[in-house]
Amino acid sequence: KWFHFDFIVVNFSIDDIGKRFEYQRKNAVYQEVLNNLENYNVMSSLYNFKHKFCIYITVSIYNVFYLKEIIEELSYLEFPFIFNILHHPNNLSILNIPSNMKKIITKKLYSIDHVNYHTQTIKLSDIIEFMNSKDYDMKEWIKFCNFNTEVDALRGEKFKDIFPEFYESVLEEIPRIL
Repeated sequence: KWFHFDFIVVNFSIDDIGKRFEYQRKNAVYQEVLNNLENYNVMSSLYNFKHKFCIYITVSIYNVFYLKEIIEELSYLEFPFIFNILHHPNNLSILNIPSNMKKIITKKLYSIDHVNYHTQTIKLSDIIEFMNSKDYDMKEWIKFCNFNTEVDALRGEKFKDIFPEFYESVLEEIPRIL
């Protein structure tokens, strides 16, 4: 069907990689998604489609700590990145990350050498600025922790096993054991 179009744009919503991707997109298999991205690349070259493929990342508490790893892992595809900041629900907003963690994330994001940005996206500096624009709301942070505890109980998973570096960095801020 793509032969009927002059130009094709596909934005792939990929908010994380590996087990973290699968945690956020329950029942999705990361390797299958990655294979599909690679297949789109091969097909577009093989059939010479005029196209633009982009990786669309909605930045939330779940993935902001890991953006460097996400970018590094997916850059070989040479798809531009489009970033969107999640605002709701509040308990998943990067505004509500504890202050000590925001410092770690800020340093980590500034250490990223290169990003293939889509021309119409916010930059990593915008994400940093937004995240640090206000102090976190402890009630929303507690909601985030409780939400993950409930989800883990339903799924038989453990947040701390899927997001170990993030978990260790905020351990003193966790009101309940995730």
